[in-house]
Amino acid sequence: MQETIMEREAPAHTFTFKGDGGGYFLICLVNTLLCIITLGVYFPWALMKCRRYIYSNMYLNGQSFSYKVTGGDIFLSWFLLMVIYITGLVTTIKYPVIGLAILGALLLSVPVLFTKSLQYQAIQTSLNGVRFGFRCGALRAFWNLLALPGLLVVAFGGVMVALALLLIEGSGNVIFLAVALALTWLIGLIVISGLAWHRLMLIVGEGGSFGIHRFRVQVSLRYCIKTMMIGAGILVPFFALMGYMTFSLCQSIIGESDAGLSSEQVEMLIYTRYYGKYLLIQLVYIFGVAVMSSYLAVAFRNHFLNNLQLADGQIRFRSTLTWHGMVYRLGALLVISAISCGLAWPLLRVWLIGWVAENTSVVGDLDALELTDSDEVVDNGLLSRLSRGVMPGLIFI
Repeated sequence: MQETIMEREAPAHTFTFKGDGGGYFLICLVNTLLCIITLGVYFPWALMKCRRYIYSNMYLNGQSFSYKVTGGDIFLSWFLLMVIYITGLVTTIKYPVIGLAILGALLLSVPVLFTKSLQYQAIQTSLNGVRFGFRCGALRAFWNLLALPGLLVVAFGGVMVALALLLIEGSGNVIFLAVALALTWLIGLIVISGLAWHRLMLIVGEGGSFGIHRFRVQVSLRYCIKTMMIGAGILVPFFALMGYMTFSLCQSIIGESDAGLSSEQVEMLIYTRYYGKYLLIQLVYIFGVAVMSSYLAVAFRNHFLNNLQLADGQIRFRSTLTWHGMVYRLGALLVISAISCGLAWPLLRVWLIGWVAENTSVVGDLDALELTDSDEVVDNGLLSRLSRGVMPGLIFI
């Protein structure tokens, strides 16, 4: 009760995005032309230029953020990762054991590259001259992001194999076993995904810092699994509609085949008469995924930020995004950008970022927070340089 009263009395500072669609459009236009001229080589620099524009126009309590990641670091990381991957593939042809060992080592290093990239992104971001930070041990990253989900996949896979063998052998009720197999796959997918998001949010929240102050977060595993369950449920009507449309399309194609037409004529009819129906099925799928993704992004972001605190609770965070607001804006971003051949994308992206910013706030006395930068230095080791181009996208931040 006392904590609730104190939170109400504490001042709230809303994020403000001062970028405009016209300025961002010009940046994207120049970036596109330079990427075309350089055959894509300029893309890392273009990506960082867009990010710096967004960060420099994002304000909190009258101060803008600073983002110092360079395109050269991203390009070098991508180049080195591509060299390692291609080396593994080529070596596999003549020396399979060595080639597979290289590819396996690259795969096993993904969790460490992920956290190292977060560390680099954080330390290159600052507010009021104070840098953010992030730390996560290699073993913790490996266990939470790869080993534990992998073991759960193996466990659920074993159950599914056992059910599949019973189904093939005809032991027991076939319909019951088929339903049990489908439910096991669905439950396994939901549980593993929920656990993965739960562990990821804990790693990011517990590992972050601002200057000398540490972030802390409380994330509910039950909430994460429930969110994934609802997300899967959102797709059900879309998949049902797709199934009905696909069944109807197949019936029409079979009817044309029975009419005595040759295979070439049937293929021509598919491309001319039925291409619109096929495209409509794809659009239903894309829209369903967009609706589900909007729900997951809003649900996880609100849960993460509303349970995040800084400096032992001195500073708290609040997110008030709505699912329908995200669906509306993300749908407009995808549809209008596609219709305009990408020309409307910069304007709509600025619109979306502004909406997210105005629904995100910091609760607490920022002026009373000690602004002391940490003594952490940029890690320039080989693994760190490899990781800089990973740039993981976190929908809950």
